[in-house]
Amino acid sequence: MFNICVCDDEELFLNNLCIKLEKMAVKNNIEINIHKYLSSEQILFDIEALSEKIDCFFLDVLIDNRTGVDIANHLRMKGSNAPVVFLTVSKEHVFDALEIMPLHYLIKQEVQDEKIEEILLKATQIVNKYKAAKFFYKVGHELRSIDIEKVMYFEVLKRIVIIHTLNGEAGRFYSTLEMVEKQLDHKQFVRIHRSYLCNLFYIDKIQSKQVVFRNRTSLPIGIKYMKDLKAKYTRYMLRNL
Repeated sequence: MFNICVCDDEELFLNNLCIKLEKMAVKNNIEINIHKYLSSEQILFDIEALSEKIDCFFLDVLIDNRTGVDIANHLRMKGSNAPVVFLTVSKEHVFDALEIMPLHYLIKQEVQDEKIEEILLKATQIVNKYKAAKFFYKVGHELRSIDIEKVMYFEVLKRIVIIHTLNGEAGRFYSTLEMVEKQLDHKQFVRIHRSYLCNLFYIDKIQSKQVVFRNRTSLPIGIKYMKDLKAKYTRYMLRNL
């Protein structure tokens, strides 16, 4: 099941978009479930649950007294990395959303079946790739796994690697960060310190001597890692815009 959330305060447009999504889903044999919201207040009330179960968001750029960018920022803070499509009548707010890295900007006057199909297929491809990615580790004789998308960073402390997520510590195992790196996609994770390996997705900003994550956790940057960190973070941002 592919879960979609559509939030727009124009009910007619919202319903028409949902009809097109359902039509394209049937055409491509994709089973979808659509959650509709007509106000920012409604969607923010359910933000905790939505951040966990929704695979793709369609958000109105200007909705009542808030913006779709505000809502997307709340979702990212809650740990959702679901693709976001912004709905707008113009592109004047495009720069406000650069940090969100939206999948697409959909101009309301240009909502054609072909464009909806293109976006839906791209979103399902991205989400399926995320869901397939697992990190495996051993605790004693037991093999365990965690979704790569949930890992904010790995920390090593005296040969013990600690897995950190937005919700706190998720596991510990004996290894080294060098061994962890061999299992990971180097485009997604970057070493920032001899003790830390970070998921670029969760980085909010890079300051002079530290990385700040979306939940406001901060970690120090080792001097020898700074140049490589900035280069990889820039490439990651550009690749996902």
